[in-house]
Amino acid sequence: MFCLSAASAATIGGNISGNLAASGSPYLATSQLTIPSGQTLTIQPGVVLLMSSGVGLTVNGTLDVLGTVSNPVIFTSSQDVAAGGAGVGAAGQWTTLAFSGAGSGGQLSNAVIRYGQEVSLTASSPQFTGVLITSMSLAAMSIDPASFPTASGLTATGNAMDGIDVRAGTMVQSGAWDIVGVPYVIRGGEVQIGSGSGTVNLTIAPGAVVKLSDVQNGNTLFYVLDTLTAVGTPSAPIIFTSIRDSTVGGAQQWTSSPRAPRWSRVLRWS
Repeated sequence: MFCLSAASAATIGGNISGNLAASGSPYLATSQLTIPSGQTLTIQPGVVLLMSSGVGLTVNGTLDVLGTVSNPVIFTSSQDVAAGGAGVGAAGQWTTLAFSGAGSGGQLSNAVIRYGQEVSLTASSPQFTGVLITSMSLAAMSIDPASFPTASGLTATGNAMDGIDVRAGTMVQSGAWDIVGVPYVIRGGEVQIGSGSGTVNLTIAPGAVVKLSDVQNGNTLFYVLDTLTAVGTPSAPIIFTSIRDSTVGGAQQWTSSPRAPRWSRVLRWS
């Protein structure tokens, strides 16, 4: 296990916690990195983390990224020459930044995440502030129905899908989709709110965009068995639309002129 300080070697891999300081940067991850449950990895301003091919970072504990506007933290490919790597950076050269499990989380402030596959959340709700996700081979971010990340100044651009990919499944606890500026995307299958008990509420914030698609994996269904609270304002309406609609939420991989029918329905069952 690596418990890092400023004097640590630049090559890292395996279980990791402690502190990554700028004085040891860049750090080269040569094997899969894992923050164990109950432990914390803190990354200081200006750190560059170079990820080798096929390598990712799994967060079972806490990840605190403390970048600043002038000294952001960069997660990128080991081939990203602009960040100290060797070669030509390209989407998909490393795998995922994955938050996994109820004990995982943290905060990412002023960070750049590029040339991987995606940021993936499973039963985890980290906070993103001033984070740019770019040049990823899948979605910018992928969440399951038990994940409710929060964000301010989150930007997704140049990815295969510049959105938050909501995976199919059932919400069993209340939460909020309150990220504005990056759309929530339901691409296929069924996202279900609750099971009819009336105890689960999904709140969608003013200004949020929800895109639905029948392009992949059959028709899309947003199925409300408990409660959906979606109260926009005149200046910040909540928009439900097609993934092909480039007029809101940015252009997606399947953008074309929106025309009906492009997605199935939002269904309230009572």
